[in-house]
Amino acid sequence: REELSLADPKEGGGEFTAVTMIAECVVDMISQFCVRARNALSGSGDDNYLKADWTMTEALQHDRKVAAIMYTLQTYLKSGPEKTFVAPYRPSTSHEQEQAAQMCLAALQPALDEIDNMVAEVILNPLCRASNRRLADVMATMHLGVYVDSGDDDHSAFAQNRLAPIYHTIAENILSKFPPPYASVVAANISSYSIYTFVSNAALIRPLSETARLHITQDLAELELSLDQL
Repeated sequence: REELSLADPKEGGGEFTAVTMIAECVVDMISQFCVRARNALSGSGDDNYLKADWTMTEALQHDRKVAAIMYTLQTYLKSGPEKTFVAPYRPSTSHEQEQAAQMCLAALQPALDEIDNMVAEVILNPLCRASNRRLADVMATMHLGVYVDSGDDDHSAFAQNRLAPIYHTIAENILSKFPPPYASVVAANISSYSIYTFVSNAALIRPLSETARLHITQDLAELELSLDQL
């Protein structure tokens, strides 16, 4: 805000026409900050993000803190134009001040995008890959006789017994620790991958009796309920 206020005639002695130029300087600073943030990551990659019980490793806990810092920075950037050019002068703000805030936010958009792209590339995407890879391994076990007619309803409740606890752990121990926008990105990715992988595996099951069809249908409903946790 202090940097942006240089373009405010009343506070920084500048003029509103300098808004874009000063905002571009802020964008450059954010770009440098993103480079430093990348260097501050654990560097472990998605292979070392999850423990055997689906909780966060120390590496992911560290990278999550970096993500939280980037989210906080992004939040300040989004609110900066409003707090600099409009909020101090309410209720007697002018059209010029409103326009300056809009111009400033538009000029800061590259910085906001760079933060999103950086967090997604080096934290969220690796977390999604790690989660999806392990989910695929679990879902592949449905070919080990899970849907063979056995008269055992508990044995056939594959989604409830094997998948629901995993999604609950992901929601409680991982997603709840991330800022909401980042958690939503991970949840959407895991959900879409889970549905695709479950259906792809279920379509290959042979032989498929009427009882097995019923169990798969029930598991699809249970999978939908489990994904709601995310």
